[in-house]
Amino acid sequence: VEIRDSIFPSDIPWSPTGNYIAYAGSTGIVLVDTNTGERLHFFEIPTSSTSTNIEWSPDGRYLASSDIDTIVLWDFNP
Repeated sequence: VEIRDSIFPSDIPWSPTGNYIAYAGSTGIVLVDTNTGERLHFFEIPTSSTSTNIEWSPDGRYLASSDIDTIVLWDFNP
């Protein structure tokens, strides 16, 4: 998987199924299919700061991201 962004992500969690990874880019969360390397989705961060932490829910349906003062829950349904 090639990561194309202006910052190098420090947190790249795998989904519980192992089929996806997510990482924080400079303006949002990028979702990548690990089987094809295809960028599937981009979740725009609603704040001006970059997310520092990303975590999947145990069932893989939700993705949580946080920065210094905001937590965002993303609904992911492939």
